[in-house]
Amino acid sequence: MLRNHKQDTSWMRPTNKHEANNLTKRQEQWLEKENTLQSGGSMGEWAFHKLRESARHTTQSYTDDRKDESKYNVLSLTQGAVQRYWRTPAYFPLCPQNLNLKNLDSSAMNPLESYQANLQEGKIFSEDQYGRHLILKAELSKDKDFIIVQTENKEALKKYYLCQIIYEKNVFVHISMGSYFDQNGAEKYFTLALGKEWSGGEVFEDSC
Repeated sequence: MLRNHKQDTSWMRPTNKHEANNLTKRQEQWLEKENTLQSGGSMGEWAFHKLRESARHTTQSYTDDRKDESKYNVLSLTQGAVQRYWRTPAYFPLCPQNLNLKNLDSSAMNPLESYQANLQEGKIFSEDQYGRHLILKAELSKDKDFIIVQTENKEALKKYYLCQIIYEKNVFVHISMGSYFDQNGAEKYFTLALGKEWSGGEVFEDSC
């Protein structure tokens, strides 16, 4: 993890300077915590610069960092799926199974497109001993390199969650992206994660 690097908020062009500073503060706070999904806190240790690099993975530094991140993987309860910064093993009932990538040509649907097709509003995204997360929305990135999923767990203190899905080494990696008290907060970071402009102003989590 690149925890000691100087924080670069230049990627958050749609936000103003105050919002960018708040994001940096949140990152530092998250790095000091190790809350788990079921506790109602963060879905695991996560920093916003990781998401930036996931969305812009063309540099060598990104590639090196991704290799380091794999040590935080946890096996899920679903074949072909792992979790990152998410310690409680979960089921992912919509995760594609038995993908035969060797028989796919260059024009065929990639694994993330296959997963995205399953992620319909209201369906169960994940489930563990502490509850289930229902899909509110899910979107594939413009370059089709990752999916961002917004979910709700009505039993949790922080009911709204974000998860990033990537396909790495023939498995789907589910990367926790934090939990939110208010859906507006989840909506803001869902929007920013996809590289889109957010015009809704500050949310509760910006001041935490």
